[in-house]
Amino acid sequence: MYCQLQLLSMPREHSVGTLRGYIEGAFCRQLLPVIAGEGITLPGDYLAEFEEEGRRQSEEARDVFFQLIGEADIPEADLEEATVGLRAGWTEMVGTGTGGVAEYARLFDLSIIARPDDEVAVEWKSTIEALLFESGRPILLVGDECQA
Repeated sequence: MYCQLQLLSMPREHSVGTLRGYIEGAFCRQLLPVIAGEGITLPGDYLAEFEEEGRRQSEEARDVFFQLIGEADIPEADLEEATVGLRAGWTEMVGTGTGGVAEYARLFDLSIIARPDDEVAVEWKSTIEALLFESGRPILLVGDECQA
């Protein structure tokens, strides 16, 4: 399901120690929309399960990101600490929606987003459109699998 960071293999003269930059993995966890209406209620168990599933997905994505970053020998740091050498960090956004993701993407030179083969990710199309048209930055669209 996840793609290894083939883009991080560099010629020796451009080793990680000589580059300056910052790579950030991001996960946007949606909140369950509140629908105001007469007689509409959701059981508390359902809400708790929805929240727990979002947390689980975020943790899984974070673990995979840091595994790939570790394999590429890129140290972890915050954006503010990324002044010397190549660094990587992680952020989780909760309930910001596609507009918030696009606004956040303006901080970076390039957004890389994976297109899932299955159409499970309902927000995928609106997220990619927001990144493309609202961020003002280029995007790199990748699939679920990398060819060797």
